[in-house]
Amino acid sequence: MNQNPEVAVTGNSPVAEMINSISRLYKDDVLNNFPDTESVDNVMKNIIPSYYEKWSEKYIIDRQAWGHESVLQQLKNHLTNDIKIIVLVRPLEQVLASFIRLSKSSKTNMITSYGDTVEKQCNGLMADNGMVDLQLKSIRNLLKFENSGLSHFIEYDDLVNNTKDELDKAYDFLEIPRFNHKFNDLKQISHKGIMYDDSIYGMDLHKIHTDNVQQKHYSINDYLPKNIIERCKSYNFWHD
Repeated sequence: MNQNPEVAVTGNSPVAEMINSISRLYKDDVLNNFPDTESVDNVMKNIIPSYYEKWSEKYIIDRQAWGHESVLQQLKNHLTNDIKIIVLVRPLEQVLASFIRLSKSSKTNMITSYGDTVEKQCNGLMADNGMVDLQLKSIRNLLKFENSGLSHFIEYDDLVNNTKDELDKAYDFLEIPRFNHKFNDLKQISHKGIMYDDSIYGMDLHKIHTDNVQQKHYSINDYLPKNIIERCKSYNFWHD
């Protein structure tokens, strides 16, 4: 979607965490002692406009776990435009297998730091409020009745196999004009000359294949033990 000059799909963004951090002030003794909530409200409602003030695109799609309960509530409280959240979902066993597979490219990376077995590494990825857990909590919250209509779900396989149709559906959900995308000779994500620096993780988490849209086919059983695969089934709850 970054091919569209009016759209910016960001890399992993700190904006949601900014909102989450400031939201804690509403329960802090300092604010309770001197309850100038109006001033905190003013900061909260200006976080997103201030962060993207120097971005030239008309539409910004910020990548993060926006459905997380505390963050979504602040959006409801302070956002002036409609809340629209696109959720890309993929079976958890495929997500974990992809992480484990990528970790084989180097001896020292964020995955191996979780332990010396695949089971420990998967447990580290799924730890409370960790990388995977935050996304799952965000998805679960968006599926609540009171949040119906705020999100549009895209299955990973559908996006890979029917890319144009899924992008058109996303544009329609956002209520912005569709764009004629190309699906080969792609570029790595970058904005304002800034690109992902995955060296901090010790592995290429965000590097894409640029020749075309494709899915790497491999057996999950080659990377995950059976008990992890079985455990993952209960986490794919968006299919229920």
